[in-house]
Amino acid sequence: MPGSQPSTATRPSAASRVAGAVLLLATLAVTAAAQQPTPVVPTAGARPTYTTTSVEARQALADGLDDLAYIDIARAVRRFRQAVALDSSFGLARVLHAAFAPGLDSAQRMAEATRGMSDAARASTRELLLATALREQIAERRDESAKLFRAAADLYPDDALFAMLAAQNPSGQRAPAATVEAFRAVTTRFPSFGAPYNGLAYALLNVGDTTAALEAARKQVELAPGQPNPLDSYAEMLQVAGRLDSAARYYADAARADSGFTEAYVGMAELHQLRGRTADARAGLATALRLAAGIEDSLRYMTYLAQNRVYANDLREAGRQLGAVAQLAEQRRQMGAAAEAHGNLAVLAALSNDRAGVSQHLEHLRRLRRPADSAQVARTAGLAWLTAGMTDSLRAVVATLPADAHLARAALATLEKKGEDAQRALEAARNDGPLARELLAEAHALQQHADVARATRQQLHGLRFGVYYNDTDLATAVALRRAGK
Repeated sequence: MPGSQPSTATRPSAASRVAGAVLLLATLAVTAAAQQPTPVVPTAGARPTYTTTSVEARQALADGLDDLAYIDIARAVRRFRQAVALDSSFGLARVLHAAFAPGLDSAQRMAEATRGMSDAARASTRELLLATALREQIAERRDESAKLFRAAADLYPDDALFAMLAAQNPSGQRAPAATVEAFRAVTTRFPSFGAPYNGLAYALLNVGDTTAALEAARKQVELAPGQPNPLDSYAEMLQVAGRLDSAARYYADAARADSGFTEAYVGMAELHQLRGRTADARAGLATALRLAAGIEDSLRYMTYLAQNRVYANDLREAGRQLGAVAQLAEQRRQMGAAAEAHGNLAVLAALSNDRAGVSQHLEHLRRLRRPADSAQVARTAGLAWLTAGMTDSLRAVVATLPADAHLARAALATLEKKGEDAQRALEAARNDGPLARELLAEAHALQQHADVARATRQQLHGLRFGVYYNDTDLATAVALRRAGK
């Protein structure tokens, strides 16, 4: 499971991906630890102490941070809850619980974090910096949190915690290669700290270096034997490399390391889906849903189960399940999940040739999203209108997007039968995902490059472009269906 790159072709977590982690995946790897009674110290000096009168609360917080370092969120939240129960004035523990506990809405998270900040004001500078940065992320002031992590890393240069968080939380946009270098700097400085190898592995995967990504993930397993997420991440790298039998073994090892670690079951479901075993994939996702720690994870796994029905060509049941996701999400005030469900339903309506349904669900999507999310809404609308073959509607959407929305422009050019324009837009997009590959095949076909189009489509069915359940806008399903026409 990735800890800082939710936009890559990997599962969000999960840990993702998602509870407090939906807001804070970038802060998961916060101290080091293997599963030993005395965790590996991630700093060059003494292990930090925490401001509480309860020895047991201090240990619970330290253990929770160890769990977060290796993205075992459910277990970490239990530790933070225990620490707060042992000492109700333990500020950092309360802020961490606010950040990651499942089932809280934004107002509840902020209220809990504000109370924790009041108590943390009496704590050490190190604790206060971490608590403040987390509070800023809860408030979605990510640039401010990034500045705090950078300042903390500069103030405590021998602290791997802050080195990690500074690498994971850049100010503004950062090129993929720069992300690799940021994580590599942390692993070089703190080579026995296993957690940053997870971020390094996904960063390397994001630049296409699967071999180096495998090595980084393997190193994390070596440094943290028995922790479930390193095993899960290594399994995912093996999966991307096409070594499915080995991947299956490591997913099973992750589940054995912690039977409640749901991402292992999601990973095994992906393998079944790649092998065409849709019913087995559904069973694995049902297990993940049964074990879900909170409403955010439950909604995510319900969405995955609906997607599974799409791949099984059962669009009616997929629509019923996505409708249930949308309804439950609104009831539980999970507006982002409700919006995502309606975006998926718009694409599903397009797959079913229901153009009125597309318009209806896009209207719900716009209602639920904030004005700041207008570009994301437009991209979802673009996918739906592309799928429905509605050139004028897609043209209207593209007109609202920035000039660098190359994939959307390629989609429009494809519908307009302008193969050369589509190919140029795709070259500018530098996107090798399933939908981009299919549009490229269509662009070549429009230019009478039949052999190139055929070879490009064959890659859609290769392992590099296998089903990943973070494709929650159903772009992969759209690509595969277009390729099959």
